[in-house]
Amino acid sequence: MKILLLVALAIASAAIYQKSLVLGLPALAFLGAAMTTKLTRSPQSLAMLATSVLVCWTALEAAFALMETPPSADVVFLQPDSERPATYWRASDTLGTLPSKGVHRARKADITGEVIYDVIYTIDADGFRQPPKPGPEDGEHVYFLGGSATFGEGLNDDQTLPWEFSRLYPERWVRNMAVSGWGLHQAYTVWQNQITEPGATVIVQTAPWHADRAACIPKYSGLSPRYEMVGDGLERTGRCRSWFDNQALSRAMLESHLLQRLYDVGNNGHAGRKIDLYFATLQEMGELASERGQCFIVAFNKAREDYMADAGYSNQDIVERLSALGLDIVDTTLAERKEDLDPVYFIRGDGHPTGAANEAKAALLSPASERCDQKLLAQNNR
Repeated sequence: MKILLLVALAIASAAIYQKSLVLGLPALAFLGAAMTTKLTRSPQSLAMLATSVLVCWTALEAAFALMETPPSADVVFLQPDSERPATYWRASDTLGTLPSKGVHRARKADITGEVIYDVIYTIDADGFRQPPKPGPEDGEHVYFLGGSATFGEGLNDDQTLPWEFSRLYPERWVRNMAVSGWGLHQAYTVWQNQITEPGATVIVQTAPWHADRAACIPKYSGLSPRYEMVGDGLERTGRCRSWFDNQALSRAMLESHLLQRLYDVGNNGHAGRKIDLYFATLQEMGELASERGQCFIVAFNKAREDYMADAGYSNQDIVERLSALGLDIVDTTLAERKEDLDPVYFIRGDGHPTGAANEAKAALLSPASERCDQKLLAQNNR
């Protein structure tokens, strides 16, 4: 019994140190085994049953963990000008996760150790990337929403799309409210809660793979707000990849490989409805802009043709359907096909846009921005 208790204590200590619920399961199994040696027959049977369940659960957790494909390259967040680890991500009750305030060094290397990028992210108090030289707050407000391409993954602060756009319009107050890994559902939540003033321009950069995120398919979408189509609109129904709306319970569930597999089995209809949810979210954004007297621009990036074949849509199908909704669409792919994109426009070994790509995208968005100016001016003159 003493040996079993010592093993349980050692594993439990490791679980607490790693803040891992899954690692705590074998600790409970060993504790249960130790208890069975001291219990009478009836309680002992119950303890043996519980121990068996925990052992099986632990075995399944280990098996599913081994099935996961390891990443080909990892991003490590370090303190600036050092190799010391830095705390980058923090929990957000409404959005899932947000970067922490501060100056962060992001370093990505491939499995051979070759550095892909080594850059600085400056994050302000509300969790969004801070432009080094924001325009005057009394100027026209322009907000950028999206995922990693808009955030500027793998780029320094002054190479992002919002920054390049602000170079064209220095008199405007430009904010980058995008976060790596985010989908349209998080962008929509930010817009609902934080972008309220009339006369603002909102530019959402998106791509077909954002449909997966809004449908809660990738594991990294966990804890973000989950929306369902209800009638003609969207309704928040909880958190992605969780059966609970409570953040602590959702986080524990997200850590379990077994529960995540069960979630996928129970929500296998997500894949079929993801495109419809994608369109519904963009439509809601358009209606939100109209209600608040704002202007909405969609910066659309095409996906690879093989991805679109799996989705059952072509890139052109998506553009046509979005145009039918009356949205202002700007193709910011920088190539006729994603496969033909010039290497100068993506980071080698990573795939995210380069600073040169963002400069070209900003130029493409300029005519749409001018259209917004005319629309907002006519709106104010009514």
